[in-house]
Amino acid sequence: MSVVSPQIVENTKISVEFIGTISTANMFFYAGGQLINGIIGDKIKAKYLVGGGLVLAGLCSVVIGVSQGPIVMLVAYSVSGFFLSTIYAPLVKMIAENTRPIYAEKCCLGLSFAALIGTPAAGVVALLFAWDEAFLVGGICLVAIGIAFYIIVHTMEQKGIVQYRMKPKKEKVTGSFKILI
Repeated sequence: MSVVSPQIVENTKISVEFIGTISTANMFFYAGGQLINGIIGDKIKAKYLVGGGLVLAGLCSVVIGVSQGPIVMLVAYSVSGFFLSTIYAPLVKMIAENTRPIYAEKCCLGLSFAALIGTPAAGVVALLFAWDEAFLVGGICLVAIGIAFYIIVHTMEQKGIVQYRMKPKKEKVTGSFKILI
C-alpha cells in the first residue's frame, strides 16, 4: 500500500488521509490476528495457517485491484492484515520443531531477510505496474505461494520430514487477565 499510495491518490478519488485510515485498520487487524492466531496456532497445523493465510491475503489483494471502491479497499486491506498475521509464528514454530538449532537459526535469518527485502520488491512491482495491477500481481503471487507452501509441507509431512509435537493439556488456570499480563 505504501509504495503505490501516490499512484492511488493521483488516479482515484481516494485521499492520503483515507490511505492512512486503511493502513491503520490493517495494522489493528494484524495485531488482533496475532493474538487470535497465536491461540489457533497451537491447535492447527502450520500448513493450514500459513497456506490459508497466504491464499486469503492474496484474494484480498485481488479484490483491491479489481474493485476500486474506498470501502471495499478498507475492508479487504484490513482483513488481509488478519490473514497475514497467520504466517510468521507458525513458520517459526514449524522450523523450531523440525530443525536442529544451528539450522533453525539460519532458517529464521532467512525469514528476517525475506521481511527486509519485501519493501524494495514491492517498490519494483510499483515501478513496473499501475497500482491496481500491482495489487493483482501481488495477490496472484500470494495465492500461488500459499498453494505451493501447502503442497510442499503436506508432502514433507507424508515423508516424515515435518512433524508436529503436541503439548500435553495443562490444567485450566483461572484469572486469565493476570496470565495475560
